[in-house]
Amino acid sequence: MFLLIGLLLVLATTAVMIWPLLRRSPAADTGPDDEALARVFKDRRVLIQQELQSGLIEPHEAQRAEEALAQELADRLQTSALESPKETSVEKARASAEARRPWLAASMGLCLPIIGICLYLIKGNPELAIPGANLSGTEQAGLRSLELLAQDKAGYQAQVAQWKQDLVAKPDAVNTWLSLALLHKAAGDYGEALQSFGEALRRGADQDARSLAEFAETIALARDKRFEGEPYELLKRAMTIDPNDSKVVSLMAAAHYQVGEKAQARALLEQLLAAMPPESAQAEQLRALIASLPGAASATETTITVSLAISPAMLQGLAPAAVLYVSARAAQGPRMPIAVWRARVSELKFDAQADQGAGPEQSHAQKTLQVKLSNAERLDPARALDGALWVEAHISQSGLAGRQAGDPFAQGASAALGQGKAQASVRLNIDERYKP
Repeated sequence: MFLLIGLLLVLATTAVMIWPLLRRSPAADTGPDDEALARVFKDRRVLIQQELQSGLIEPHEAQRAEEALAQELADRLQTSALESPKETSVEKARASAEARRPWLAASMGLCLPIIGICLYLIKGNPELAIPGANLSGTEQAGLRSLELLAQDKAGYQAQVAQWKQDLVAKPDAVNTWLSLALLHKAAGDYGEALQSFGEALRRGADQDARSLAEFAETIALARDKRFEGEPYELLKRAMTIDPNDSKVVSLMAAAHYQVGEKAQARALLEQLLAAMPPESAQAEQLRALIASLPGAASATETTITVSLAISPAMLQGLAPAAVLYVSARAAQGPRMPIAVWRARVSELKFDAQADQGAGPEQSHAQKTLQVKLSNAERLDPARALDGALWVEAHISQSGLAGRQAGDPFAQGASAALGQGKAQASVRLNIDERYKP
């Protein structure tokens, strides 16, 4: 019975294989010709040279990019020659005459079942071929030239079509998925870019710090350049993989700055500066940016310690995106905060005393924590955290800084710094809901 089933399967396979030999097939689309490929690669080489002249990439990076480009062009032309040879008029006539080859179909119909049975008797079991993606040696130099390529509509479309055609033949080509994602990202098509990044990450690119950083940046760009949430976590993961990658470090610095962690942002920018040529224009710009940011906290730095208590009723039914804001502003004058501390409510670590005890009273116990406002949390380095200040706290259910109807908040309290006083303490209790 088993041999009969096997024979039927072999016959079915044979029928599928010989059917194309018994009918005329339309000409296949061979994709872009050699001249089109050469034009695309010539444009990409010009972009690399432009970036080198503008100082965006180093000479050794440009050399590696051109070498990789030349190798890729050679591979494409070789593949084109093997898969789509040029046909003369005689060869075309011969192909038309031999479009149907019944003699070959008859031979295959007789031989394939015999060969299949013989192979089964000799081998016994089929061997499994497990394809794997080669993630080593990912060449990043020259990818920034994709930003200029994306501005050329014809070149952009030709390159996208070429890479998609390559992925049909090799769907596990991680580098091709990454290149496609970066090109879509450069063109501002973040939806397509995220899909391509997803394909690459599922194939192992999630272990590459640069790929995670590019993915995080794309998510942030699609969210109006906001790094909170998933992009921030992706960058933290990328930092654990390669804390010295310049792209990872620069994006992590931007993310720290955006969420108010300016001392951490400064430390990462100083790390970038140390790796730059001291006399370069980029180094000068980076020094100016670093000078505007606060350094690590010192013992004499002005600090407001906020002891915060939150009623359990205020923590019920909060949206997943709810964020706790604690801020200090000038007691007199504009309401724009001088310093702001923020954190997701779901990530808050309350004091241990709030979790002690048992019985029905425990469910009514307030949650407490301490928050410190210092120069590291300043929004504008030009505004000092001193003088007469007003400290406030609220929970934003939307995640936005401004209060909205129904947001839990605390009545503010005053604090004073300066004139020899570097430390201040206040107590706030979030036990009301905001009513405009």
